[in-house]
Amino acid sequence: MSFLSWGRALPLPSSSPTLIRPNNIRLGTTTRLLHLTNRPLLNSPRPQLHYEHFKLIQIDGRRTFFSFGIGELLGVMTNPGEMLRSLAESKKLLEEARQEMKDNAERSQIPQSHTFSPLPGFFQRPNEVRALERALGGVPAFTILFGASSVGKTALLRQVLSSDKYHVLHFDLRIAGFADLQSLYLSLAKQMEAYFLTLPELCGEGWGWEEFEMESWAFKHDRLAIEKRIEAGGAVKTSDIAHLMELFQSAMLKYWEFEPMTEAARKAKKEQEDRSKLEGGDTKDDIKRQRAQEGLGPASHRPIPHDPTEAVMREGWGSPAVKVQMELKREKEKQDKEQKEKDLRSARTVGDVSENEKDQKEVEEQQEAEEGEEEKEPTPPPKRVPVFFFDEAHKLPALIQAEDAMKCLLDSMLVLTKQDRLCHVMHATSDPFYMHWIRQMNIGQHCHILSVGDCGKEEARKYFEEDLLPHVPDKIKPMINFEELYKVFGGKLAHLADFTSEFINSDGQISVLDSSHFLQAHALINLQLIHSTPTKSTGEVDSPGFEIYSALKTASPHAAPSPFTSGEGGTNQGPDFTAGDLLKVMARLVPKSSPEKQGPIKGKGSVGTGELPYFPLCREFGARSVDGLIRARILELRWTSTITQEGDLSEIKARKDAKGELGPVVVPTTPVVRFAMGQVLKEYE
Repeated sequence: MSFLSWGRALPLPSSSPTLIRPNNIRLGTTTRLLHLTNRPLLNSPRPQLHYEHFKLIQIDGRRTFFSFGIGELLGVMTNPGEMLRSLAESKKLLEEARQEMKDNAERSQIPQSHTFSPLPGFFQRPNEVRALERALGGVPAFTILFGASSVGKTALLRQVLSSDKYHVLHFDLRIAGFADLQSLYLSLAKQMEAYFLTLPELCGEGWGWEEFEMESWAFKHDRLAIEKRIEAGGAVKTSDIAHLMELFQSAMLKYWEFEPMTEAARKAKKEQEDRSKLEGGDTKDDIKRQRAQEGLGPASHRPIPHDPTEAVMREGWGSPAVKVQMELKREKEKQDKEQKEKDLRSARTVGDVSENEKDQKEVEEQQEAEEGEEEKEPTPPPKRVPVFFFDEAHKLPALIQAEDAMKCLLDSMLVLTKQDRLCHVMHATSDPFYMHWIRQMNIGQHCHILSVGDCGKEEARKYFEEDLLPHVPDKIKPMINFEELYKVFGGKLAHLADFTSEFINSDGQISVLDSSHFLQAHALINLQLIHSTPTKSTGEVDSPGFEIYSALKTASPHAAPSPFTSGEGGTNQGPDFTAGDLLKVMARLVPKSSPEKQGPIKGKGSVGTGELPYFPLCREFGARSVDGLIRARILELRWTSTITQEGDLSEIKARKDAKGELGPVVVPTTPVVRFAMGQVLKEYE
């Protein structure tokens, strides 16, 4: 016996039932298409079609069909609008479900991409680029790059890290994709998944890197498990961050243990695959044996790595592979030097070349031609250096206000660098007090510090003449002078470019004293003086000071309070420094014609050099006062000397001669702030 459901014949579970119920149906391969339950058959309240509405009709005693009852048929005939409305609703629901499935499929195929690209119009800064390349070219380290706002930290890192030598896991905290522990986990997991998914494309397809797609699956499935927990009402824990970093550590270990196939191994693998297709056999064991013969087995059986990047990263500068590479490099440099001297000697003795030298030269040219004709065996590209990079890293403790999670993340970065030598970690920040937070997390002693300052005078002149001046109209070009601009803006390229734009837009009518940057610096200093000066009526300071926001407010006692509160807990604690303190410090940073007007100086030879030693200044005025000047964006704290010495040769020499106590120094935040200090001091004379 059989029955028809929606026009299709299906076998009946019994020979003589009168009603179809769930316990009467055997769910076989044919009856699975009709999954009957006690719910309505249509996903709509109208009409309510239940099993009882389907009757059995016997035809010739052999075949059985479903049919609507007479009442239902009459209902459809008398009220067809309800049936059509119900069918339209069902169709709409099906279309929405289909579109949702399509959107989810598309979304899953779009991994987040954070690949760097060089900044258009980047002005080359060779000293800084070399310093960053040296830092990233050696043994993995946790490096913190300090530099004032608009000094060019991100542009430098984009220029360096966009090279094909690096593979970057990048988080720009200006537009962070996370603001709590849950979003931090999801952001890390998605980027790590994409990181290993793109390895075959970045490192060259066909060399065996395809197996790292499976490493990306580990992050994907761990993330999916966490997402299910969140949907069920659970939360992300610090242990989830730790587990994710363990997965990354494991994947990076496999990355450095992996040895790309040689050309011979690639050919052998292809031959084995072709033979397998012909014979129908499994040759996986043969391929493994072939890879082992080529030195592609586990790390414990591998030879000394021949990839110089891997050798430096994993074994340090003292590894045998690095020594061999350095020896080859020195030998090549020696040969190039000898060849250069020989070519120079030949160029200076035209027509006086011996026959032996002529014959030798002809032989060398013939050998080079023959070598060029021979097809060179392709070799796999070197491994890329992994870099874990956080830009504007001082925002991290403000975004994730969970101390245990931050400690876990920072400790795992130490494991990746100092302990296992798996990747570089780079944090870039414009807040000098970020170092306080790092020290409080017991990480600072393991970090390397690089400081980026403004360009030197000659670099700034080159930038002005080659990049800015050509855009100035000829009729106003004689009205703009580099020496005058340098007195105000120094070597800060961003400020030079901004003033040049203002100068062009005003048709040459604007002066440096009318520029936006000078007016802002002048206003900032006056605001700080006004809000730290006692009132004449009471003799007390009524204002809490002109407070500047800092993302480190909740993370470090040295961080600036929020501009929306008056000190901690909303109470008026008064400014951190007095107007007198600020005027004294300004007088020491701005050189004057008569040194006796600058007052007593504590700290060897710091007058007029543009910088003051931090610790002696704290001993004189108090740490709260000096740190307050730094938080107020009047002073910048530099933990180390900048890569490029700022100023002209005379300024550099003056700082060198006046070098007194060791340690960090404070300088005006920008050259235009220093120039504004001089103008304000004249107003207070």
